[in-house]
Amino acid sequence: MMRNRWKLQSAIHWLIALAGAVFCLAFWDSAGAQQDSVIIKNVQGNRGDTVSVPIIIANHSDSLLAIYLELAYDSNYVVADTMIPVGRAMFFPSAAPSPYGWAVTKRPGFIRLLASSWTTEKMPVGSDTAIVLKMRIKNLTPNGYYPITFSTADSQLNVFVGYGNATFPTITPVKITGNVIVGNITNSPPAFSNIPSTTQLAIPGTLLQFTVAATDVDNDSLTLSASGLPTGAAFATARGYRNVQSTFSFVAADSQIGHNYNVNFRVVDRYGHIVERQVPISVASAGNRPPTIGAVGAQIVTEGQRLQFTVSAYDLDGDFVTITASGLPSHSSFPDVTGDSTVSGTFTFDPDFNQGGNVYSVVFTARDALGSSSQITVDITVLDIPNDMLKFGDDQGALAGTSGRPIIINLTNAKPIYGLQFDFLYDPTILTIRSAYPSSRAQDMAFFSQQLAEDRYRVMVFSMGNETIAAGNDTIINFIVDIDSRATFG
Repeated sequence: MMRNRWKLQSAIHWLIALAGAVFCLAFWDSAGAQQDSVIIKNVQGNRGDTVSVPIIIANHSDSLLAIYLELAYDSNYVVADTMIPVGRAMFFPSAAPSPYGWAVTKRPGFIRLLASSWTTEKMPVGSDTAIVLKMRIKNLTPNGYYPITFSTADSQLNVFVGYGNATFPTITPVKITGNVIVGNITNSPPAFSNIPSTTQLAIPGTLLQFTVAATDVDNDSLTLSASGLPTGAAFATARGYRNVQSTFSFVAADSQIGHNYNVNFRVVDRYGHIVERQVPISVASAGNRPPTIGAVGAQIVTEGQRLQFTVSAYDLDGDFVTITASGLPSHSSFPDVTGDSTVSGTFTFDPDFNQGGNVYSVVFTARDALGSSSQITVDITVLDIPNDMLKFGDDQGALAGTSGRPIIINLTNAKPIYGLQFDFLYDPTILTIRSAYPSSRAQDMAFFSQQLAEDRYRVMVFSMGNETIAAGNDTIINFIVDIDSRATFG
C-alpha cells in the first residue's frame, strides 16, 4: 500500500487520508464535541473556467505533521490541475527537502497529495481552508453537479498524531464530498429520508423511539430540529452535511392518556430552504388502541381534472371511528364520516386553473370514541397547464363496421377564448367522417367545417362579435364517423 511505501521513506510520518465534504468548518458527535473533519466546499463555474475548490481541514484534537489525500472525479467533464497549500499548511513546501515537502501527482480522474514535515514544525489545530484544488471545467461540459470524492484506491483514513516508531494513536475524520457546479443550477431544498408516515402510539411508562433523517442532493450543510415536543419527550438538534439524523424518544405519563400531539420536525439547509413534516403521537392506555388509518400515497392531478380517492380506517377494539380532514384546498371536499369499527370516506378535488404549480398537504384524522386518534398526511401536487389544450375524450373505441360512432374532442382552456381552428387527420381506410357539430360550450359561436382532403377535416369556431368560449374542460366538438368493416384491432 501507498501508506507502507511512505513509511519506508521515513519513520517520522504523519498521514491524514482525506476525503471530501461540503460547507461547514466543524462537526459534532453525539456528546456535542467537535470532530476532526475534511471538507471539500462546493464551487460554481461555467464551461471553460478554472475554479478554485477550497478544502477545509478541521483538526481539533492535535496538530498535523503530514497529509495524504487522494481524490477522484469524472475526467470527462472536469480536470484537476494541482493542489496549493494555504493558511496553516503554507509551511509544507519550505519545511523539508525531497522526499518531504509538498508533492502532487495526477492521472486521469485522480489527483494525489503527499505532504510531510521532517522538522518539529506542524500544522496547528484549526478549522479553515488549508488546500486549494484547481479544477478546469471542459468547454463542452453540460450544466450540472460534478462530484469530487475520496478515491477508493486507498481508503486509509487515519490521522497520525505522535512521534516515533511505536503504534500511533489515530483519529478518523468526518469525510464529505463536494461538487463543481457548472452553470446556473437552482439549489434544491432538503428532503426527509426517514420519518414515520403514520400516527405513533405511546403507552405510559413505555419508551417510544424512532429515527428522523434528512438528506440534501446539493451536499449542503443541514440543521435538523423538532418543536411541539410533549412533556417526557426529547429530540437533540443535529447538524451535518448532506445527511443528518437524530432520534426522538418519548416516555409518556399516565396523566397524558387521551392526549394527542403533533411533533413538528424541521430541516434547514445553508440557503435557508425549510422542509417540515409533522408526526402525530397518540397517548393511550394499554387497554385502548387508536384506530388504524390506511396509507394513501402522494397524489397528482392536472388543472381542470378531477381527483378522487378513498380514505379508510378501522378500530381493533371495535370502537366507533370518525374520519375528518383538515387543510383542504379550495374546490375540494371530504365530508366527516363515522362508522362502527370500520369507516371510509371519499375525497374529491376539482382544481381550477389558478391552482396549478401548488402542493397541498391534506391531513386525515381517524378518532375513536375514547379520543385516541391516528393521522396521515397526503401531499397533492396540482400540475399547471401552461397552454390551452385539445384532446380526444376517454371512451373512443368502436368495433369494425360500426356506423354513426361519435368521437368527442375536449377543450381545456384556462381563460375565455374567441375561437379555435384545427385539422383532424385520420386514416380514410378506417374512418369516414359523416358530420361534425359544436357542443353547448360553443352554442353562441359561428361554426364551420369542411373536408379538405381524403384524410384531413377542418373545423373552425369563431366569434361574430364579443362572444367567447368560457374557461373550462369539457367537450367542444362532436364528430360522427363510420368504422370500416375491414378495420383491424389496434
